[in-house]
Amino acid sequence: GAIIIQKMLNPIFSGVCLTNTEGFLGENNNIIIEYTSGNNFNITSGKLTPHKIVLKTDSGDILSTSNKNDEILLNDTILSVLKKEFVSLSNMFGKAINIEWAYEDSTLYILQVRPIVMAKNRK
Repeated sequence: GAIIIQKMLNPIFSGVCLTNTEGFLGENNNIIIEYTSGNNFNITSGKLTPHKIVLKTDSGDILSTSNKNDEILLNDTILSVLKKEFVSLSNMFGKAINIEWAYEDSTLYILQVRPIVMAKNRK
């Protein structure tokens, strides 16, 4: 076995991203980015309703956004980095994936990537 040791981050933003969402969550084939300021513990635990951005997978165009609380929204530079990397990962894996990420000191950290295991068209 192997042990992975990772430094503790103090990100300015972090969140989760779902890719290739066709048939999932009532979405078309889009990329969904949910995020908050700081770390994403409250998102992954379900304690916080995060900001949400829905992107078109093929172009990266923003289809919709929502701001569920009064936090600062992502700026265009950070959003551009996120779109590029998430579209790239989506294309590389070629299937629906869940990405946990953090953004600190102008660097995007991919913390975890795993397949979305929810049944297609599940209600």
